[in-house]
Amino acid sequence: DLINGEYQGMYYLIEPVSKGNKRVNIDDTGFLIEHDTFWWNEETYFKTDRQISTCGYTYKYPDSDDITEDMQTTMIQYMNEVEKVIYEHEDIKQVIDVESFAKWILVHDILGTDDTAGCNRFLCRKNDTSLLEMGPTWDYDSTFRSDDWSTLHTSDWFYYPQLFQNKDFINASVSIWKNIRPTLMNQITTAFD
Repeated sequence: DLINGEYQGMYYLIEPVSKGNKRVNIDDTGFLIEHDTFWWNEETYFKTDRQISTCGYTYKYPDSDDITEDMQTTMIQYMNEVEKVIYEHEDIKQVIDVESFAKWILVHDILGTDDTAGCNRFLCRKNDTSLLEMGPTWDYDSTFRSDDWSTLHTSDWFYYPQLFQNKDFINASVSIWKNIRPTLMNQITTAFD
């Protein structure tokens, strides 16, 4: 970019992941968080029992300025319960939207991403009675760098190694793949055209 006739470099302008119409559709009782390696940059964050030490959760909605101590306590308890169910191989369909988790990893598999340790893993709960969803997908700066499955299948940085041991998750993943496989290349070609 040129500013006042001098080259200043190249800059990308993007919108952050946020709550809103045609963005992440959650109501005022829901939340949007990021599993973040840069959690220490935020004033308000939380950590769960099974997170590796280099990660924490940061708030995208509600805004960290609006988070009360009670809200934070409730959020930590909720996410610890979700993790307990996943890691102890209980009924994940009671706590997570299995399809959204399966779609999220499938996107990374198709695009060959290798960003295992990065951030940009967003989770949301649309309201205080809904299941936890994975997404939206975000940040593809490591696209087409892997010629195999996403490294998230086996990395302990997030839930996927545990989820791939769960029959319901595997069945959802296979079903979604079988559904999109016949038209995937045509859809990609059309998108590029």
